[in-house]
Order: sequence, then C-alpha cells, then structure tokens
Amino acid sequence: MQDQSVLASYPNGAIVRKTRMSDAKYISSRLRKADLMELRANSGSAPDVSLMNSVWASNPCYTICFHGEPIAIFGICPQKDVGVIWMMGTDKVLRIKTTFLKASKEWVNYFLELKPILFNFIHEKNTLHIKWLRWLGFSIINRLENFGKNGETFYEFVKIKNNV
Repeated sequence: MQDQSVLASYPNGAIVRKTRMSDAKYISSRLRKADLMELRANSGSAPDVSLMNSVWASNPCYTICFHGEPIAIFGICPQKDVGVIWMMGTDKVLRIKTTFLKASKEWVNYFLELKPILFNFIHEKNTLHIKWLRWLGFSIINRLENFGKNGETFYEFVKIKNNV
C-alpha cells in the first residue's frame, strides 16, 4: 500500500511528502550552516522551535526525503492574499542537486497557484540561496538594515504570478 502522504516521487529515491513534526526536530539538529546563521540573525529562538513554528504556521508544508531520511522542509505561511515562502534543510540536499533544482521550480509554481504573491526575507550573507532565488524568478525588492534580533542586513524577495 502506497503512503498517502507522498505527493511526489523522483527516480533518484527522493520524495516529497506532507510534513510531520518529527521532521522538524530531525532537520533542526542538522541544518545547513547558512540556514542556521540566518535563523540566529533573524530570531532568538532555538532552531527546533523556529522550525516547528514555521511548520505550524504553514499551509501547506512539505518534507523532502532522500531514501527515507528527511533532508529539507518547505512551505508557505498564508497571509490573506500572499504567502510567506520558506525552506530549511540539511547539507544532504546537495546529494539530489539536479532533482532539487528542477523540482523547486515546479513547487514554486504550485505555490503561486495557491497564493499569487510569494515573499520572504533572506540574510545578505546567504549568497548561494540568493542566487537560487533569482534563478527561480524571485526579485530582490528591498534591503533592510538593522533587521531581526541581531540587527543585521536582510533582503526582501518576492515573486508574483503572471496575470495577477
């Protein structure tokens, strides 16, 4: 019998399924350095608390698993007509780089069907993820000095569905 929580399966063994709270706990202790740095700059909460809060606030929220191991969580936190898009993951995302890049475009397009405007904030030092966001078609629209708990610089990014 197939797991009803699986939404997508990929030939390399990766799947995307509905998130479980245990995924947040597992991933929070294995976060990529860039995600951990961004969490610390933005909030004073412990990584597990931050990730669990993001999962609770999201609708929908999904987990990427590779050979059964959770390696990333992503979702959108709905706010009226817009969605706050987010993702946190482990270094094991690099093991499925090609699949991840292709699928990330598909998931962003899916989220745009749910909320025609997607946005969030990213730490200025998170250059690889900024490059990825631009590749996905997001635009940097604002530079925010003195942002977050530690008063660091963040960028606001947004993507708007065509024909909105």
